[in-house]
Amino acid sequence: WLGVADALLLRVPTLRGLNHRRSFCCRLFAQKEPSFVFSLSLDNGADVRVSLTSEEDLSREVARIVSENPDIKATRENLTTILRDQLMKMRAEPLLGPKLDPGQRLNDLIATLPIGNTGVVLDVAQSLLGSSAGHGLFLRKEGLDSPEITMYRGQPLCGYAGRPSETPRAEGGRTIVIYFTSLDADVFFENDLQPLGRIIASKGNDLEVVGHRIQRDINGFPIAIEPDEKYTGQYRYFIPDCDEGQDLPLNLMRVGSFANDLAITSNQFGDICINHPSVDDSSPRNEREDSKGESEEYSRASANSNILALSFRMELDSEHKEGEPRRLIPLPPILTFTKNVRFTTTTPIEVGCHYGYQYWEELLPENESRAFNYLELAKIILKAFLWAQMTSKKPVRRYEKESPHLK
Repeated sequence: WLGVADALLLRVPTLRGLNHRRSFCCRLFAQKEPSFVFSLSLDNGADVRVSLTSEEDLSREVARIVSENPDIKATRENLTTILRDQLMKMRAEPLLGPKLDPGQRLNDLIATLPIGNTGVVLDVAQSLLGSSAGHGLFLRKEGLDSPEITMYRGQPLCGYAGRPSETPRAEGGRTIVIYFTSLDADVFFENDLQPLGRIIASKGNDLEVVGHRIQRDINGFPIAIEPDEKYTGQYRYFIPDCDEGQDLPLNLMRVGSFANDLAITSNQFGDICINHPSVDDSSPRNEREDSKGESEEYSRASANSNILALSFRMELDSEHKEGEPRRLIPLPPILTFTKNVRFTTTTPIEVGCHYGYQYWEELLPENESRAFNYLELAKIILKAFLWAQMTSKKPVRRYEKESPHLK
């Protein structure tokens, strides 16, 4: 998740400030991980106590187990795999999100798609966020009798159909900017999610990333990457296919654009605002927001509400000509899980995708000012009402003093 290139989904395309926001997201989500303690039964009949916090602890625990149990048959590789799988399962959170009440069914169900042989099913139906949200993505366990299922961080869910473009979509539409600022950004290459820097380093000194400049050390090893602002080719933008009215067959590679951002909701006035599931909305606004920027608020809300993010796919340019540098070009992105998730129910649960603060920032400031105006208007009305009450009582009091027999 820290390396996922959140695909920079924009409503009003702009490259302003993206570096700052991406580095901020990495700081925000780099939180201390909990420790997990469990018992592992070995093939020699012994039970050992294992304590893991991250994958960095695997080699230490494996070495300890082998030294304390020299007669076991399991290899270090097997033990590492077993401990890694156990760690990932224990890290998994139960799938949470908007879901149907008992007895209800999904409205306007337009697709039901099994996720390979995982036992998880993806439904596309009317969003539970309201009619204005259009369709949404729902996940559930396939059968009542099937065991608990875990989907892991970085695992792909579905595709995000669309096309590359030299220009962004007109204002108000979705546009994905193909924009890398870090070699640590995770991308799919040859069916494997891996850091972009590793791909570049493994393919030789002549490899380029279309639309970007790569900085290398004296040995040709990549040390930095940045967008080439002069690039005007077709791989700068990606235009999602979000027209629900198109009569196209829906499959797993086409339904990603139906995902909603659950970090965004609407207030009582119908304006969009950041969803604060853990904050009492009755508390004064300045207590919630004065110490935090709106971007941080969104990122925290997204971490709580969304489990999906956009990840790029890359491939070597098949039209490479001899004598020219080889190029990595982007393919339509896919939605990947941002955390380990457990599926325990067959009830469809709506899942959200991290759009990014840059997608909503053109709308949120307007809503904040409008919300402020509503509050000021309410204050004015209340003051006028109190003033009217006070002024209407004054003549009554004077009249009562003059004529005490009149009540």
